[in-house]
Amino acid sequence: MFGNSKLKISFVELLLVVITAVYVIGIRTWFEVCPAMGESMMSCHWAGEVLKATSLLLAGMTLLLVFIPDLKVKTGLNIGILGLSILNISVPGGIINICKNADMACRSNTYLWNIILTVSCMIIAIADIILLFSYSNREKHSRK
Repeated sequence: MFGNSKLKISFVELLLVVITAVYVIGIRTWFEVCPAMGESMMSCHWAGEVLKATSLLLAGMTLLLVFIPDLKVKTGLNIGILGLSILNISVPGGIINICKNADMACRSNTYLWNIILTVSCMIIAIADIILLFSYSNREKHSRK
């Protein structure tokens, strides 16, 4: 952890910020779902809209994680990031159907990148929880 005595920022938290920033930008650019076909909206369009909203929530939670110094709040935010990541994995193809055609962008790009980035968020959030617990335990033992 580095920073001043009140604000402790770990490399793991900064990595989480970078991944969620990539997610927010990517879901709107290079791994966006298929465009609307005429006037009808396909279900993958709505899956993309949900992922756009939840990616912003993930990014906001990771920014809070960096700027809030309390270890218990950081742990709660990491648990929220885990829950939101689970939701993101289950949206395309689970909660909202996407195209069955493997060549469509929602299947070949969005689905794949969504899994890669949300699993990365989950792994890093779990790692941060473990680091926060070890840091908290070191602080408790150093006070005695």
